[in-house]
Amino acid sequence: MKQLIGKQSSEIYRGYAEKTVVDYRSDIDIDCKEIDKGELRGLVGLRESGTTLIPFTPAEKYPLKGEKVPYLFGRADREHLLQDVQGMTGYIIESPEHRIILYLSGEKIYRVDYKTARALAALYIQDTKRKWNMAKR
Repeated sequence: MKQLIGKQSSEIYRGYAEKTVVDYRSDIDIDCKEIDKGELRGLVGLRESGTTLIPFTPAEKYPLKGEKVPYLFGRADREHLLQDVQGMTGYIIESPEHRIILYLSGEKIYRVDYKTARALAALYIQDTKRKWNMAKR
């Protein structure tokens, strides 16, 4: 299920997030800065203790095949980075504290259910891998 909330803007997002997030409200400010850049696509899980942002990074912005980049407390290649999209999506779906999941399409904001969030992440992963294969990079 996908329910349209409105045009993608930090004001609309903030209004929605502030109804849910109690602790770590600075997460909302961080998310809004990313939204204001105008290119953000992905999922956001909202819970009382903050937000979980899962960006759908464009395929061409990932490192080249075999290249490792700094990530968290180590280094990771693009396959690892992409796999974390699936892992983090599972986290927001399986964690009972995430009350709301939003999908940022780059143009509009939607409220989505767990099944739709999982499907959107799977489509993103599939499309990214397809683009990597086509680019042979």
